Amino acid sequence: MDAPHAVLEVLAARGLDVRKCRVRVMRSYRYRPIFHYSLTCFDEATGALVRKVVIGKRYAGEGGAAMFEVLRELWQNGFGGDPRLTIPEPIAYVPALGLLLQDLARGKDLHHHIDHPARSLRHVRRAARWLAKLHGMPASRAPLLRLSDEAESAARHGRALGELFPAFARRVEAIAGRVVASMTTLGARPSVPTHGDFQPKNIHVSGDRITVFDFDRFALGHPARDLGQFIAQCLTMSYTRAGTFREVEPWNAAFLEEYRRHAPPEATSALSTFVPRSFLEILHHKLFVFPVADPSFLPAWLDACEQWEDLG
Repeated sequence: MDAPHAVLEVLAARGLDVRKCRVRVMRSYRYRPIFHYSLTCFDEATGALVRKVVIGKRYAGEGGAAMFEVLRELWQNGFGGDPRLTIPEPIAYVPALGLLLQDLARGKDLHHHIDHPARSLRHVRRAARWLAKLHGMPASRAPLLRLSDEAESAARHGRALGELFPAFARRVEAIAGRVVASMTTLGARPSVPTHGDFQPKNIHVSGDRITVFDFDRFALGHPARDLGQFIAQCLTMSYTRAGTFREVEPWNAAFLEEYRRHAPPEATSALSTFVPRSFLEILHHKLFVFPVADPSFLPAWLDACEQWEDLG
């Protein structure tokens, strides 16, 4: 597949002398397909042909333009100046195609290390430092996610799960109710930039470098939003692979320990709310949106939710 002329024009405007470009679809999502552009460019300084990979993500409406501005702000505020804790460089936005162009995230995703979490603690510690760095940044372009919105989402997931599994309805509704009640008592606090889907599949590791991508749920919010998502997703991946949450406990402990070293203590104070909140969202996705064949894991996951809430 050849690249559209509009893409080549934008790349040329950024100083890339593209001599050859091949395109393939990386992910054929209905609303947000992702494209892989393999470029052969002429380097005027060396007189040689060089290869470069650019990733394109197509958005509907004005979402791509807004996301490009968010990524550019993050790049300018610090992620472009530190090769060890970074994001893919935002290259350009192509309005005619609704296409956001960015650099390739090098390395393999952190999820590849989940089978042996105790051996890869250095990677998860770097991921924690990356997140603390994000939470300490200014981000004027981010939308605000209110705690009331988070609470309503948790309540909605709880209702759907309770209707789907009436035998567990009382437990699910109690868990969701505690999440909602806790969020109403957190009170007003300065919001920070949050990734929104901070989890191992969105984190690439290459040597000492951590690159985080997929900022589609980026918003100003409570920092525990990202912490809860990471922990709940890691627990989910551990249970899916090993049938237990225990395997990933050293991984999550190292992550939180490192994060606390680089962030204010109040950032982790709401973990007992946001881990169950993320669990409810994951359960809703697995059992309601794209239902798995065997839901027998539900009681163990509800146990985990209740244990986290009891820590509050």
